[in-house]
Amino acid sequence: EDLEMIIQIVCALVPLALILLFIKEKIDFNRFAKIVYCMVLAFLGILILALVVPTVFPTGVRDSTSVISIMMYVFLFEALPEELFKFLTIKKLNAKNKKTLIKDIFITSTVFMFFENIVYSKNYTGTILFGNIIPTAVLRMFIPIHLLSQIIMAYFMIKAYNEKDKGKNSTGYFALSLTLPIIIHTLYNIINRMIERTKNFLLVPNIVCLLGIITYILTFIFIRKMMKKYSTDNQEVESISINRIQYS
Repeated sequence: EDLEMIIQIVCALVPLALILLFIKEKIDFNRFAKIVYCMVLAFLGILILALVVPTVFPTGVRDSTSVISIMMYVFLFEALPEELFKFLTIKKLNAKNKKTLIKDIFITSTVFMFFENIVYSKNYTGTILFGNIIPTAVLRMFIPIHLLSQIIMAYFMIKAYNEKDKGKNSTGYFALSLTLPIIIHTLYNIINRMIERTKNFLLVPNIVCLLGIITYILTFIFIRKMMKKYSTDNQEVESISINRIQYS
C-alpha cells in the first residue's frame, strides 16, 4: 500500500513538474502557496457539491443513456464548477503582467489536476493501456482536458488584457475565457462517457493517452511562445473589479 501511494503521488505530480519545466521561470513560492490554498478550497467545494449530486441526480438519471441527462450532469457538476473555480482563482491572484498571468493559469490547472488525480487513483486501482494493465494513476498523467481548457483560457485572457491596454472593452474576451473552457470540458466529458457506454475498456484509455501526449506538446509550444513574446513585458495589466482574496 505504501508503494502504491508513492506511485499515485509521483504520477499526480508529473503534470505540475512538466509545466514548471515548460515555464522555465523562477516561481514565486508565496504565489504558489496561494494557488494551492485556493485549489484546496475548490476541491472542498466540489466534494460538498458531490454530496448534493445524489439528491439532484439520482443514480438512475446519472446512468441514463439520454444525452440530455448526461449533458446536464456533466455541465452542472463537473465542467462548470471545475472551470469556474480555476477562473476565479486566477482572477483573485490578480497578475500584474502577462508572464505572471500565463504562469498562474497553468500552475493553477496542474495543482487542480494533482488533487483530482489523487482522488481518482484511490477510487480506481487499474486500467488497460495499450493492452497492458497499469495503475490508473499512470493514465491520469495524460488526461488532456485541464491543460487544453487552460490553453483556451490563457489565449482569451491575454486577448482581454491586450484590449484593456488599448483602452477597449475587454468584457467579451473575459467571458470567452470562461465559457469556452466550460463548453470544451463539457463536450469532452460527454464524449468520454458515451464511449465508456460502449463497454470498450481498451478504447477510452488509449484515446485519452494519445490526446494527452498531443496536448502536452501543444501546451509546451503555447507556453514557450507566450513566455518569449512577453519576455520583456513588465507592464502591469489593469486589475478587474474583483476584490483580492485575503490570506491569513
